[in-house]
Amino acid sequence: MDAVRMSEWLLILPVIFIGSLCQGYSGIGFGLLSVGLITLYLPVKDSTLLILALTCILSVSIMVQLRNHIRLKAMLWFLISAFMGRGVCFVILEHYGNAA
Repeated sequence: MDAVRMSEWLLILPVIFIGSLCQGYSGIGFGLLSVGLITLYLPVKDSTLLILALTCILSVSIMVQLRNHIRLKAMLWFLISAFMGRGVCFVILEHYGNAA
């Protein structure tokens, strides 16, 4: 990602915060809200990579907070495939995101 100026971060951080609140309260919406607004300030590739990484962090954070209510064995294959898919998408987008 190119160096993001401080003024861009001042616009991006509130969007990430509001998206995180939306995700925390409803369980959905972080990626939808954040990517839609951050692409106004960053290129699509950079905003997608940023949100992809933050979504993984946010998902793990919520999972740790709710670990007593999660039946991990029932969701294990889903979680493994979701995080592997995000990792593969991150690599593919990083290498081929600017290809026309």
